[in-house]
Amino acid sequence: MEKQAHKLSIIPAVRQDWPVIEKMFSATFQTDIFFPLMKRRLYLAKKSSRFSKSISTLFAGNVYLLRSDNRPTGFIMLKKTGDKQMHLHYLAVASEFRRQGLGKELTGFALKVASEYGTDISLETEADSPAMKLYSSLGFSVENQFYIYSLVPQSTPPGGQKTAVELRPVKEAKGIFTLAKEWLLGYKSSVLACNPHEEKSLSFHICRPTSGSAGIIHCSLSGVSNELLYQTLPHLAFHMNNPGGAYLVLSGADRAKLDSPWLRDRTDYVTMIKKHQS
Repeated sequence: MEKQAHKLSIIPAVRQDWPVIEKMFSATFQTDIFFPLMKRRLYLAKKSSRFSKSISTLFAGNVYLLRSDNRPTGFIMLKKTGDKQMHLHYLAVASEFRRQGLGKELTGFALKVASEYGTDISLETEADSPAMKLYSSLGFSVENQFYIYSLVPQSTPPGGQKTAVELRPVKEAKGIFTLAKEWLLGYKSSVLACNPHEEKSLSFHICRPTSGSAGIIHCSLSGVSNELLYQTLPHLAFHMNNPGGAYLVLSGADRAKLDSPWLRDRTDYVTMIKKHQS
């Protein structure tokens, strides 16, 4: 896509672009809890010749670089996640070029790509943020709300109370080159929190991006009471007690803040979507 009046172009990123993309990514997302994981993915994409083609193609055509007068000014990462679904993973503009409408330019490009593929397009952003206002102005609507809590570390295993919860690994079929090296070495695993006395269970998906960085725990509470989660938290806090800390990402949860000594510092996020117009 080109706009001659502003001398802007958005084209697929090539291997030589990764250093400047990493720089813009770091400047924009260094406080993001997923920063270590995505930084690792970008690094591996730059070194993708070390991996099979099934790994390299994860990034092929999915990352686009915005140039202004041939200067790199921003980038966007898109990924088709199904026949009718596309996801906007990351959008960044170099600090010296912000507040010039380039974020809107990149989002408009993402919408154009999604339209060409005939897909819906979704994204996540912090609730009530300038980014959320931008996406709303371009036709995105809120589909879901989720919350990210930091998990208070637990250095000793929880006591053996009658209501104690057990964390059991979930065996999952992999395939497709072990889910493309667990989405470029994100190392996802699943555990089931079971209360054997009440015959209840709750599943968690755990991601440890790199050694020493934060662990990310995903859980959906849709149709599940918070009681089992409260019982599970000290076990998760002990299981995920690592130097980089741990975060719990909850979807399907009530708007009310969960009251637990194992959780703190909640940040509200939304999933937004724009449906494809046939």
